[in-house]
Amino acid sequence: MSLESVNSNLFDENASPVPEHVGRTAHRIGAVLLFALIALQVLWYLHWLPPERARPLIALAIAAVPLLIPAIFLLLRAKKALFWAGFIAMFHFTHGVMEAWSVPAALWLGVLEALLAAGVCCAAAWHGLSRRIYWRKLVEASSAEAERNAAE
Repeated sequence: MSLESVNSNLFDENASPVPEHVGRTAHRIGAVLLFALIALQVLWYLHWLPPERARPLIALAIAAVPLLIPAIFLLLRAKKALFWAGFIAMFHFTHGVMEAWSVPAALWLGVLEALLAAGVCCAAAWHGLSRRIYWRKLVEASSAEAERNAAE
């Protein structure tokens, strides 16, 4: 008996089923963190620490508009919206670390931006990582079962 006959999804980790609540939980957490990151950008550039050498609305447009695009698609339940939000959040992670390191007045805002951005990235990767972990467990269980059947 071959492993392929035990489970047809065994050799395609993308076809492995993951409990649906994993995807919903990742989606909800990612959406909350994404909207918190957008709110942080608005408050940072318009209220708490507006830029000194640029217009606050221009800085806000550069920081928040790229986040608004996946946020809109996230509300429309597009499948890849959280992935793109995580991709864009990597730039915000870098920006947050840079601001925290170089601007003493923006230390806690930068740290908060980096934490929110890292959370969005983790939420975006959560479902895929869960699928891979489940797939490995499926492979191990199927190979153990195949070995038991071969021994009989």
